[in-house]
Amino acid sequence: MPDKFNAWRDLHRLTQDKDGNKRLIMAEALGEFFRELPDKSLALEDLRGLIQDENRDVRWVAAESFAAVFEELPDKSKAWMEMPSSDQASF
Repeated sequence: MPDKFNAWRDLHRLTQDKDGNKRLIMAEALGEFFRELPDKSLALEDLRGLIQDENRDVRWVAAESFAAVFEELPDKSKAWMEMPSSDQASF
């Protein structure tokens, strides 16, 4: 993709879309394409937000995506500690 930055900006914006289906797709995409994303810190922030989403399905997919990218994270302890606790994100 020639302009990864603009594409990433558009994808990031979709994580906050009013449409739950778009947020669900983005939760899945973050896990699937994490390696390719230019701003992994922002992608993790997006996952944190999606794990607390009002839509149960979005929360579930975001948690699965976090599990999928966990091995790729350089500081696993920090990433784990920064994730919402179970009382903040009920599934």
